[in-house]
Amino acid sequence: MSWLEDAVFYQIFIDRFAGFKTTDNWEKPDYLGGNIKGIISKLDYINDLGANAILITPFNKGIAYHGYHITDFYGVDEHFGTEADLKYLIKEAHDKGIRIVFDFVPNHCSNKHPYFLDAINDKNSKYRDWFIFESWPNDYQCFSRYKELPKLNLGNKEVRQHLLGSARKWLGIGFDGVRIDHIVGISNDNIKAVIKPLREEFPEAVFIGEAWITRNVKLREMKLLHTPYKYLIWLFQWNNRLYKNYAGILDGILDFETAQLLERYATSGSGKYKSQIVKKIVRHRNVISHITFLDNHDMERFLYRCGDDINKLKKVATLQFLLQAIPMIYYGTEIGMSQTKPFSPLNSYSDILAREPMWWEKPKQNSKLLDFYKNLIKKRSSK
Repeated sequence: MSWLEDAVFYQIFIDRFAGFKTTDNWEKPDYLGGNIKGIISKLDYINDLGANAILITPFNKGIAYHGYHITDFYGVDEHFGTEADLKYLIKEAHDKGIRIVFDFVPNHCSNKHPYFLDAINDKNSKYRDWFIFESWPNDYQCFSRYKELPKLNLGNKEVRQHLLGSARKWLGIGFDGVRIDHIVGISNDNIKAVIKPLREEFPEAVFIGEAWITRNVKLREMKLLHTPYKYLIWLFQWNNRLYKNYAGILDGILDFETAQLLERYATSGSGKYKSQIVKKIVRHRNVISHITFLDNHDMERFLYRCGDDINKLKKVATLQFLLQAIPMIYYGTEIGMSQTKPFSPLNSYSDILAREPMWWEKPKQNSKLLDFYKNLIKKRSSK
């Protein structure tokens, strides 16, 4: 059995977790100073919490504090640290019995990536076919509607080999698994072409996918997705059908469907309706392992969404940990971190509200909630 089945994940947003010298101006979408050494310094906290697996946001060299605008898949962003820091983090985590999974972004890169810059500045560039131009040089496919994130052409063997080499490098220094970002943007064949050789080389590594097709996806953006039945999934929100697509390809899937159902459970006042939601959650299982969560870096904080009601959070967290699924905690949820206002469609950076720096000051932390989470994890781990 894979180690994944016994995992309790803790998700860390590198720039906002630990290592920053100040929290001033944290609502600006700039590097705050959180880093790999900061994570190392807080491994005892994670160990004391009881989590035995960490998921970290991208550390690759890039131009954005969140790590998803990559300019070098083989390098470490100097804002976060060095490759030596990563190796030491892995060693220290393993010494405490903590597995560590890294966030891999094979669908797109930054428009400041040197290969993309070469492709748009030279019509005969050898990198032109690394991207998907509708009309060279200014009309190209990208992630969603974000022109700063050109989509990589995984149909090109050289692109696949480049990405494969990157994943191989990071697994080779000791990472225990890979979270594949925006996996719905990649065809099954291309996913298999990258994962298959990695499984042969790293048989204990796990591969987890971020698969999510919401109603918010514009119809014109659907052509950028490459998962089977995508239009039916989008129209009818058939997330079970979406997740089943990755059975036999991945080891686990990030379960956005259950996240939505858990929110409904928290905000519903009807006992009968709550019972129906629980039944739906339990039925929502298929042939791939599910990683459940209440919130993450792309979602409003769960506590905020349930009206800052700690008791609601406790009830839903209890249900999450009772499920036959793999629980994940977003940093700060366990100490009562919330937010003061919702995301705004008028502000593309408003998701930063869910990325407030971790509260390391004891007076700010809800110690009773933290103890509650420790007991939840302890009970689950003792089964």
